[in-house]
Amino acid sequence: MTIVWSVGPIIAPFIGGYLQKNFGWQSNFYVLAGYSALLLISEFIFSGETLKKEILLILNS
Repeated sequence: MTIVWSVGPIIAPFIGGYLQKNFGWQSNFYVLAGYSALLLISEFIFSGETLKKEILLILNS
């Protein structure tokens, strides 16, 4: 994980510059939106509830 967190800020400007030069400055936002949508869909598909049983809270007032 340390390598991934270290390499990300180094590589990101190169990828952003490539996208901007070849596809225009808006392409950076399209790529980020697509990546975010992919992560959101993956989260819904592969993530589950962490609590195995349902806990009911009854508040007496």
